[in-house]
Amino acid sequence: MCEPTTIAYAAFALTAISTVAQYQDANAAADAQTKMIEDGLAKDRAATARQYQEINEVAQDDSAQRHKEYLIEAARLKAISGESGLSGVSQERIEGEAEQNAATDIATIEANRRRQAESAHTQGLSKSTQAGVQLSGIRRPSALGAGLQIVGAGASAYSAYDKAATAAKGNKP
Repeated sequence: MCEPTTIAYAAFALTAISTVAQYQDANAAADAQTKMIEDGLAKDRAATARQYQEINEVAQDDSAQRHKEYLIEAARLKAISGESGLSGVSQERIEGEAEQNAATDIATIEANRRRQAESAHTQGLSKSTQAGVQLSGIRRPSALGAGLQIVGAGASAYSAYDKAATAAKGNKP
């Protein structure tokens, strides 16, 4: 039969090993969660950057296309005025109106670009905030708690040993 001291030491060792293993497993799980959230956030940020780039490129293309249309329209108006003999204030008013229409369209394109960029920025902030909340919710194991658990197991083992030693002394003649 095993003596009580051996049983107490074995129980202490088993508790210490189990506590360390639980601590390491919980820490590894927390690290995996953190990595998953941070990877997702990096992908979201890359998608937001691509979205910004796309918004800007589309707005640039639209502005360039509208300016090109204006140049074609201005040339067409000059050709018409040359053929018809129209000149003076009427011609200038028609050309000014075409220029103003193009400027208004380009300003609208820029305003839309700003609104879309602001919306993308807001979505990016929302995703970053959500990731921050998720990261703050990850429960990490406490090294102090694990240490205290091991110390408690040691104290329990010592108590069992002390009880067995006292009992053994009391049984001797």
